[in-house]
Amino acid sequence: MPVDSPSNTVPVRPLASVYGWYFVILGILVPYWAPYLQSQGFSPSEIGILLAILMATKIIAPLVWGLLADYLFCSLKLIRLGTLCSVLAFAGVFWADDFWLMALVMAGFSFFWNAVLPLFEVITLRFLQGQTQFYSRIRLWGSIGFIIAVLGVGSLLDYVSLDWVPWVCWSAFWGLWLVSLTLPKPVKTKAEQASSSAKAQRFLLRPILGFFIVVALVQLAHGPYYTFFSIHLQDHGYNHTAIGALWALGVLAEIILFLFMHQLLPKLGIRGCLVLGLLGAVLRWLVIGWWVDNLMLITMAQLLHALSFGACHAASIEFVHRHFPEGLAGRGQALYSGISFGLGAGLGALAAGYGWDNLGATMTFSMASLVCIFGLWVIYIALPQER
Repeated sequence: MPVDSPSNTVPVRPLASVYGWYFVILGILVPYWAPYLQSQGFSPSEIGILLAILMATKIIAPLVWGLLADYLFCSLKLIRLGTLCSVLAFAGVFWADDFWLMALVMAGFSFFWNAVLPLFEVITLRFLQGQTQFYSRIRLWGSIGFIIAVLGVGSLLDYVSLDWVPWVCWSAFWGLWLVSLTLPKPVKTKAEQASSSAKAQRFLLRPILGFFIVVALVQLAHGPYYTFFSIHLQDHGYNHTAIGALWALGVLAEIILFLFMHQLLPKLGIRGCLVLGLLGAVLRWLVIGWWVDNLMLITMAQLLHALSFGACHAASIEFVHRHFPEGLAGRGQALYSGISFGLGAGLGALAAGYGWDNLGATMTFSMASLVCIFGLWVIYIALPQER
């Protein structure tokens, strides 16, 4: 008989709380950090570089911390250490008054913060042994945290200056560290203790290489969105409340998809979900680039976030879980985070910054659509349909 919720042995509330606070931070940084930097006098190219640094630390940090977690089995301790260090490092933002100092501070706090999520994904999947179809049910609380952040901060910024953004963000970092202290330690089973060094050959399989190329392209295409979407809307007359509402709408669509992902993923398969996500992304970036003044079309484009991010991410987590078993789990999640949200998103932010200066908003988003079309071709030649 099918079940509609994970077993009572899964600590849903602590897991959901960590996802919630982590994505509250993301819900502040993604929509409002670029406008904050702009208010501090940074140019579009400098903003692109600074946000690329934020993404680029995801390449190194998860790999370093993932290796430590796999060899020492100390994911929980590393999560608590990483969240505390990110709190301390973020405080440097309040003294960063030039480009290079801001770059150093952002590299510092993001090195610790970006290492947390891949380790936490491993812990969540350990608790969900045999029940991984319910991953999306827990992960959606991160999306709820994101919505609360974008709506709350967006409404706040209609009454106060952008100088409040780092203070609100720093408070959220404290919240993340505090909830990390409530996490219980997952129990390691005998099966998980078996050596998996021979399985390292999995890294060389063509589907794995194809998968990592695809997820990097997905996040590369998100670069203009994560870096300049708020500024793009602001330039076309949207106020902070409307901007926050549009960000929230996209994540709300993602939440609805996550509620049904445990049913859709077995039917569509990993490959089918990735194809659906990239098709949605092609349409989404074209609409945002060419019809930003049409509120109805922009609203529809934000609903496509359920596909361009939600479907792709849920399918990716399942792919990594299947191909990187215990002993490689930390490195698998680290590779996924580093290659997609690190390398892909970092290059996307960097390219978006220069594209914004030289090509303009419309062509920058159009190039993002072309990247997604290339991703569909990679899926076709490298990812076979699973049986």
